[in-house]
Parts: sequence; structure tokens; C-alpha cells
Amino acid sequence: MSNYGIDSMMYTAQAPWQGIGTEVQNAATAEEAIVLAGLNWPVGMKDVFIKDNKGEYHRVPNKYACTRRDTGQVFGIFGSGYEPIQNRDKFGVFGDALVAAGEAVFHSAGSLNGGALTWMLMKLPGDLKVSDGSVLERGILLTDSYNGSSALGLRFINMNKVCCNTLPGIVGGRGAQFRGKHTINLMGRVNEARQIMGLEQAYSEMLMLGIERMAQEAMDKPQLADFLEKLFGVEEDVEAISTRVRNQMDRVGDLFYNGLGNQGETQWDAFNAVTEYVDHHRGANDKKDLIEVRSKRLSSAWFGGGADMKAKAWELLVPAGAVN
Repeated sequence: MSNYGIDSMMYTAQAPWQGIGTEVQNAATAEEAIVLAGLNWPVGMKDVFIKDNKGEYHRVPNKYACTRRDTGQVFGIFGSGYEPIQNRDKFGVFGDALVAAGEAVFHSAGSLNGGALTWMLMKLPGDLKVSDGSVLERGILLTDSYNGSSALGLRFINMNKVCCNTLPGIVGGRGAQFRGKHTINLMGRVNEARQIMGLEQAYSEMLMLGIERMAQEAMDKPQLADFLEKLFGVEEDVEAISTRVRNQMDRVGDLFYNGLGNQGETQWDAFNAVTEYVDHHRGANDKKDLIEVRSKRLSSAWFGGGADMKAKAWELLVPAGAVN
């Protein structure tokens, strides 16, 4: 598996990454979800040593290696203030509390890059319905890293039921999420973060205002071309577009007309074309390892360049302040 791929995963519902991980009927508790997702391994901190010119080892003061105990993999080197939180603890506090309140069910969970990044997705009740007939599922995504690439984060996420396109934290950009640091007091903050459920309702309302705005705004062929040039950052020199970028633009343009649920008429069609491209078409399709392709797409769509492209598309179509 690629260093950027999914190591292990479970999912309990329709997902754009089917074929990766284990499909299960349901997971009643965070513990069950963690085991099914292959996340039931511990992490710990180990002393760091350096070898001097004489071949002797000396301990590096106030430096520790965050290590996956079952494989010995070193995720990163940290100072004395860093204390990793076990998958069982952080996902248990978050997941079980929501399930117990009858507000959520476990949707999927997994890890990337040898376990350096882990996530759990909770599906919330009450779908969002767009005037054009589109239906969006509501969810909360909890992510964390053991290599220092990101703090413990909680963001809202939505999935289009027709095409499984995902919208991770679109309103307010990718930074619109609760974050925390790995310290001994963090679990109390994560527990408090469950109260963010009240903010999710406000987020959904803002999301729907933006979506309805796009659904009511017509987009013709010249406007689509202008949108694609800005999305791919080539508006300053359209004549110099590479063949690779032109093919990508053409693919998104085709999805505007022919993507699942699209009519090729509105800005909402354009936005759905982008999310479908990122989740289902972006990247090489000629590789023999389809699972590797899909896992890279998931990583990009939620945490990388794909998420950036979705956020940029939203910003182009729903300018700041347009739905306040």
C-alpha cells in the first residue's frame, strides 16, 4: 500500500471508497468500530538517543518518540508536553456519547500512513433537502494525527446521497473545525466539544443557504469556462494551459452536464461536478491497484489537495458574506 494510502478501514453504509476495508452492518459502540476498523493498537512515548562520534549513545533531553507499539513505527519526535491520546479513548469519548444520546451512528473509521492519521465519521439523523431534489446526509468527522501534522480536530461533513460526493467543512473553509492539542487535559475539552452539536445546526443552515443560492443561479457555457479557469488557476494565461490541466478542466466540465444528478444548468451543478471529480475521478485511473487509487482519493478529498479544490470552488461560487 502507498505511504499515502489507507491502512485499515471499516464502513457501515454506502461510500465512495467501497472496496477499501471491511463493510459491516453496524457498529453499536466505539469499541466495536475501533476493532472493525483495525484501530485497536496502542501508542506510547519512548526516549530518544543520539550516537556521538565515538559510537556511544546519549539520551536527548526532553525529546520523545511517539511510537506505535504493535509495529514499532515511529510517528514523530516531540517535547515533554506532548501526550498522545489512544484511539480507544478519543473516539470512545466522542462516539459513544453521541450514540447514547440517540443522535448519531457510526459510519466509518480508519487510518492513513501506517496509523499516523486516524479518523472516525459519525452520521447524524435528519437529511438536508435541496429544492432541486438533492439530499445531503449530515455527519461529524473526528480526525487526529500522531506525527504532528494536525491537531485533534472535529469538523462537519456532508454527503450527497445520489453520488456520494463529500463536503468536508465547506462553509468557513477547511479551518472551520474544533481543534485541540495533545495534553493531559485534552480529553475534558473533547468531552466539551460534544456540545458543538448545537453549532452543527447553525452550520447546516449556512450550508443550505449557500447551496440554495447556487441552485437558483443559472450558469451558461461561458460562465462555466470562466469558473474552471479560476478554479484551476489558469485565468491569467489560458493559452499556456498544459494538456494535463486541460484534460482535468474538460473532465469537470463534462461532469457539469453529465455528472450524477446534474442537469448542466446551475452553479450547484458546477459545484457538484467539482466534488464528484475530486471523490471519484481525480488522479490516475490506469493503475492496476484500484484500492490504492481510491484510498489516495479519500485522503486527498478530506485532508489534501482535493479538499482544497472543493473549498476553492465554494469560495468562487458562494463569495464571503453572500449567505450571512
